[in-house]
Amino acid sequence: MNQAVPATTEEVDKVIEHTMKCAYKYTSRFLKLELNYLKKTDSSFKLGLLQNNNAEKFGNVPRKTLTDALVNVRQHEICLKTLLHDIINCAKNVENLQIQLASRLDQLKNTVQSKTAIPTAQVYVNLVFVLLLSWRMF
Repeated sequence: MNQAVPATTEEVDKVIEHTMKCAYKYTSRFLKLELNYLKKTDSSFKLGLLQNNNAEKFGNVPRKTLTDALVNVRQHEICLKTLLHDIINCAKNVENLQIQLASRLDQLKNTVQSKTAIPTAQVYVNLVFVLLLSWRMF
């Protein structure tokens, strides 16, 4: 766990960075082509055409395809950021569980240490807690 989480977060960070670069490129291309189109058309005519005609092409790429790609890459970025957040939260939860387990095991060890007979009430509570924690970890 100590090795898997940092490696996973590093990989997800790399993919997020790559996804953001793609989003920047798509946005840049879209804005550049949009600006070129606006320069070529009459301002009163262009507003209606841009809103109503999704089949219009920017170079080789249809406008709708470019906007869909931009939306998809942004959704992918959000999904990856959510995944990264969940990975970090899971790592924190596991760390907290490990601390609780170590604490209870120490309490159990100190209770049982060199005694031959121990009342069940002293051991049972800690033992049940340790078992519940170990089941929660899996």
